Amino acid sequence: MRNGDLPPPPDAETGVPAPPAAPPHRGSGAAGRSANGPGGPSLAPPPGQGPVLAWRNPTWWKDGIRPAIMYVLAPLVVIETVYDQGTGWMANPLWWLLLCGIALLSVPFLRGRPLAAGATWFGYGRRWVNTYELVSIRVVAYYGFYSLKLEDADGHRISIQTGTIQENQFLWSLVYNGIVHSAHNGRLALDRLTRTMLELPVLHTDPPGTAAKPRLRSTVWALTPLFTFGLLTPFVVGHGARRLHSRRLALGAVAYALPIPVFLTMAVLLPTTDTIVEWATAAVLLGQGVAWLLGGLHAYRLRWRVFAAPRTEAARKQILTRR
Repeated sequence: MRNGDLPPPPDAETGVPAPPAAPPHRGSGAAGRSANGPGGPSLAPPPGQGPVLAWRNPTWWKDGIRPAIMYVLAPLVVIETVYDQGTGWMANPLWWLLLCGIALLSVPFLRGRPLAAGATWFGYGRRWVNTYELVSIRVVAYYGFYSLKLEDADGHRISIQTGTIQENQFLWSLVYNGIVHSAHNGRLALDRLTRTMLELPVLHTDPPGTAAKPRLRSTVWALTPLFTFGLLTPFVVGHGARRLHSRRLALGAVAYALPIPVFLTMAVLLPTTDTIVEWATAAVLLGQGVAWLLGGLHAYRLRWRVFAAPRTEAARKQILTRR
């Protein structure tokens, strides 16, 4: 796709010309052509950005109470029925009061946050991104849903379920148009899941012979914790923390490194008895198992972020230089 093939960005103030309709929903959850609302926009435009053109406000029933019944109350009823080996507990109103109370307490957390979009920005709760200055675009698969993760050149980040952002078709079209422009202009690295779920065309190609090398390196990097039974997990995750400038990952690397030093410390400080040795051995084996299996899974999920970082930083530098 060439620059001339890209839909023009709408005017920041008027939203004209309107972007073409974004591709249909392909993830989990509901999607459709819902109108703006209910009510007026709950989010104000970010500083220096154009007006709100599309929005969606969460409702108490659809976004709060109904999910609480499905995902909190119903599982609690099943668990209590299995635990009680029958439905006799249902005749006790105190049980219903307790379970319904727990479900109601979850409503504010399940209800979600308001969404709004302008011609060049998208806001979700207190967070917002400039959709035409994105440096990272990723779709991540979780258990039962997909999450769209966006980051712009100023470091603003948003993570939102694909089904949620696609419920208002016009809002999704505004955001999607910016995603396409950012992916093309910044030559962003897009993994297969992201390209498939967002139905993004091949916007650019890498020079022949260069695409396979990072892919091979990233695969070896991600499998290192598994091949070393977790011994090198701290170094792999620490490398990712350094590459991504992430304090959270740095703390994770320290946590993966703890089992062996803790075991050696216990061996020196505690008296040597059969019981203590057994407990210490069990603890270090458990910790090393976590570093091996969970650390390996963690490294695999980090793989794309770590090895796409150079292209992300190049896009960021290009955008900041152009301002």
